Amino acid sequence: AWIQVMPWDERQFRISFVTKKEAISNATMNLMESLILAQDERWRHA
Repeated sequence: AWIQVMPWDERQFRISFVTKKEAISNATMNLMESLILAQDERWRHA
C-alpha cells in the first residue's frame, strides 16, 4: 500500500512546490513593478 501511495504523494508535492515557486516569482515581479512605478512617480513629481 505504501508503495502505491508514494508516487501520488510525490506528484502532489511536486505540483504544490511548482505552484509555490510560481506564486513567489509572481509576487516578486509585482513587487519589482510597483517599485519601478513608484520611482517613475517620484521622478515625475520631482
